[in-house]
Amino acid sequence: MAPLTWKLLLATAASGQHCSQSETCEDQTALLQSHLASHKSQLGTTAEMLNFPKVGSLTDPSKRKMALAQFENTALELAENKAGVTPLVVQVCNETAELLRDTVMSAIVSEHDTDVAMLASAFSAFDGAETERTNYEGLINDAIATVYGPGGLIDQHIECRTWESQECVDCGECRIECETHRETCDELEAELRLKYIDVIDTVTTPAYCDENGNIHPPQSETIVTQAEHHLNKLKMEEYIAALEAYEACEETETTVCTSCPENPHECEGGLDNCPCLNHTTTRTNCNTIQQSLQHAQCESRHSVSGYLNLYTQAFEGALTRYNMVETQIRIMEADRKVEWDTLERVICLLMTLSVDEDGSASSVETASAIENCRTQDVDTTHLDIDYPVPPGMGDLPDLPSSPCSDEFESDAYDGVPPSCAGNEELQHEFEHGLITECECSAEPPAAREIGFPYSLGPFLMFDTGLALNSADGFQVNHEMRAWDAQFEGRTYTGVTSAFEDVTLSDLDAAFGLEGANVVNKMAWAYQDTQGYDDMLASAGTQYTETMTHRFLRTGGFVYLNAANEAVALKELSHAEPALTVPQAAELTLEFGEPQGITEDQANHACPAGFHPITIQALIDGGALEYCWDNSGTLSFCPHGCFTYKTESLEGLGYIAFPVTESTAHSAPGHRAATDQQGAEHLASMITGVLAATNPPTQAD
Repeated sequence: MAPLTWKLLLATAASGQHCSQSETCEDQTALLQSHLASHKSQLGTTAEMLNFPKVGSLTDPSKRKMALAQFENTALELAENKAGVTPLVVQVCNETAELLRDTVMSAIVSEHDTDVAMLASAFSAFDGAETERTNYEGLINDAIATVYGPGGLIDQHIECRTWESQECVDCGECRIECETHRETCDELEAELRLKYIDVIDTVTTPAYCDENGNIHPPQSETIVTQAEHHLNKLKMEEYIAALEAYEACEETETTVCTSCPENPHECEGGLDNCPCLNHTTTRTNCNTIQQSLQHAQCESRHSVSGYLNLYTQAFEGALTRYNMVETQIRIMEADRKVEWDTLERVICLLMTLSVDEDGSASSVETASAIENCRTQDVDTTHLDIDYPVPPGMGDLPDLPSSPCSDEFESDAYDGVPPSCAGNEELQHEFEHGLITECECSAEPPAAREIGFPYSLGPFLMFDTGLALNSADGFQVNHEMRAWDAQFEGRTYTGVTSAFEDVTLSDLDAAFGLEGANVVNKMAWAYQDTQGYDDMLASAGTQYTETMTHRFLRTGGFVYLNAANEAVALKELSHAEPALTVPQAAELTLEFGEPQGITEDQANHACPAGFHPITIQALIDGGALEYCWDNSGTLSFCPHGCFTYKTESLEGLGYIAFPVTESTAHSAPGHRAATDQQGAEHLASMITGVLAATNPPTQAD
């Protein structure tokens, strides 16, 4: 926002003609300076402070604050010391007031329009965010489907292991049948030998004498009886039958046992007729599929990690750039409103010079006119900016687990049946089970321990724009711990945390409070959740908000004086830690590292319970609910803590971020005398101090 070039200066005192900056004519405000110089002895401030700034300073945003502060003091001195004010000076004051309206105020409006355009340009980076998220989601799902999809490698592997288990049983049964058959043949062979011996013994029985003295077998002349012939025949038939049974068993052994030899590769029946060869081949195939499964899962993990990293970097880059632009514009917006407020008061003071004649400086009318200028309500709503709220990062599928992890094994191998149908005897006999070798170097995206839940803030404090202690604005009942506000024709309500003593120093200086309006106690005003939902519902496709809307959506700090009257109401806006801005917010709230606490500690610190999160960055970081506590329940929170219930940090269900004392304050000088602040002294352009004496660099 480069300062506008002044095309015309005020008319000169002598000729009333216009001149350009390139000419050597004297700045018209020098006439007012000359008047002040002639009355230095009557004025209560130093001559250095009593001058009208050069017009270039009034149109340069970087110099306008101090220039207008100086201008205001000078205009007030003129209004209070009218003696000696000539008609020419009155004319110059009138023309100066007109110039302020036409040029300086016009410059402010132009800067406002420029910032609105800059904000829209920065936000346009999110236009394709959902499309990009959908594209990456598709790529991730495609990578995952190779493993997990229907008919994918997990299904193929389970199917193969199912066949392997069955074929192990088939091979085992085949070998058992072969062994049984061989045992049967052995038994038949033994029986055959016995029959053979029986036959031989019957035919070739050696000679012997019986008890009667007869010789056996009988001599050749002895006749063999028919009975003896039949006995020989029976023994021979039994022998022949045993021989046939044994030969039949031997013939079928080749068929039974060659399909499942000890070495399956010796199977003579081929793959179709050899269950053991089937088992060996299937196991090899299953091991190959498992290796392919592991490799594909590793590749999927690698690819998805890359996609997540690319999308996260792109989104967070756009978000960081937008936040930087938004933070700068929020500060500029607050500055412009105070500048506009000051300009209206300066013009008002200049106009008092033309109301009364010379010598009436002490009149009641003059004093009343000056007071009216100092306390008038200046409408700056035309300088409000609607800030579009960035979308959430959106959900993407989780990073696949490593193929070597227990998580993957329990997931991918859950449907694999027991080897050899759980038969331990067969498991001892055959190779079985999943292969255990596994390697995968794919790592998850490098953790960027930035933002929630690793850090919180910093937050810039801004005025909410609501009039305090007013039925048409904001009211708080500190005893009931409740608040209500009127805004845009609607009533918003909420609760507050317990009001506790203020422990941070320099708040009064930062907020421009003095006298009876210095802060005494403070609390957090929780958002109106229902009102927020209604605002979102009525916003259409894109929700935008002013600083007032932001307070209603996210809550803010309310400060009370000793009389328990609200003297300040501040909303918090996130600022990038590496952001350095030439202008300052009223105050920057910094937080220490998160501290893990137990559920019992969290409940003691937040007895009234927790509240829903409405800040998208916290939601994306895993925050579920939050509360503010400044009771001193937690020893590491002397200035208060934001405590969050979260699912982000393993093993930590609750974390607390303590407010630190690192916020730096410089002497703020004069501030705008608004009704909300209740300041008694003059308006000025100093809006506060940027925290962090040594702000972190981009490298940090």
